[in-house]
Amino acid sequence: MDTVALPPGFSGAAGASPAVLATLPPAVHTAYIQAVTASLHPVFLWAVPFAATGFAITWLLKEVPLRKTVASPAAAAEVSVAD
Repeated sequence: MDTVALPPGFSGAAGASPAVLATLPPAVHTAYIQAVTASLHPVFLWAVPFAATGFAITWLLKEVPLRKTVASPAAAAEVSVAD
């Protein structure tokens, strides 16, 4: 396995901004992109069934009306007292 020197001033703890990634040697840049892509794939494989299950569970929730009218008698009373 060949070793590739990182550019001077590069720190892995500094973050992976596009400007920093552009300074990487091509071999390291390609390996980094492949590693990020491979690590995100399982996240989406788990997220899709989890989101679909959550959406399906919402169909089982009982619908409860929040209010039957637009006006709120308590709010109207508070406004008239404050005047």
